Amino acid sequence: MARRPLLPVLLALLLVAPLPGYGQDAPRSKEVKRRPASRGSLDEQIQKQRQQSQRLAEEIRGQKGRLKTSERREHDILADLEGIDRRLNNERRRLGELKDALARQEKALAREEAALGTAQKEKAALASQVQRRLAVLYRTDPGGVLAVALASASLADLLSLEDAFHEVVRYDRNLLASYRKTIAKVDAARERAARERERAAEAVAQVGLQERALAQTRQDKRGLLAKVRTEKDLYQQALGELSAAAGELEATIGRLQAEQAR
Repeated sequence: MARRPLLPVLLALLLVAPLPGYGQDAPRSKEVKRRPASRGSLDEQIQKQRQQSQRLAEEIRGQKGRLKTSERREHDILADLEGIDRRLNNERRRLGELKDALARQEKALAREEAALGTAQKEKAALASQVQRRLAVLYRTDPGGVLAVALASASLADLLSLEDAFHEVVRYDRNLLASYRKTIAKVDAARERAARERERAAEAVAQVGLQERALAQTRQDKRGLLAKVRTEKDLYQQALGELSAAAGELEATIGRLQAEQAR
């Protein structure tokens, strides 16, 4: 039997058989590239996202609690400030009234002191006048009382002269007593006015101290209010950022769950 040539057979085999790297191997490599994440990987991602969401939820609850505390502190401070302003206005009004009363007492004291000075001057003038009159009446020189008495025409004239002398003495005595009473009365009024002025001055000083203390408390409260409001704004800002982050996490979880369901 004659032998067939080998070359034509080899060529036929080459045409029929696929080359390495082509045929069925190439589509399999493309299929591997398109393969989605495995179910276990998705479950793990979803679990991590949920844990982060839970931590965010706890932080959001904490921020809400801190924000509520700040709002409550702000409300309490505002209520305190309202009360302080009311008391401060009352103290300032009272202080004005007390200053007016003090001014009236000072004027009254000035009037009493002026009246006392006038009465003392009048008493001093009267005393000097009485002394001069007595010196004339009791002088023993020839132009004195004795000379006048000896020159009297009768006993009746002498008795009349004695009565007149005693009348003048009584008048001077009564006038001096009246001035002493007036001086005592005016002096007592002056002392009362001085005491009233002193009490009014003490009240003005006391109310002034209270007014300044309230003003300082009001200033401190306003400083605290500014600090609390700053904290509240920061808590609100942080709460907004946390809420936005939580929303993004929920969206991510939703996408992962949708991918898991396919």
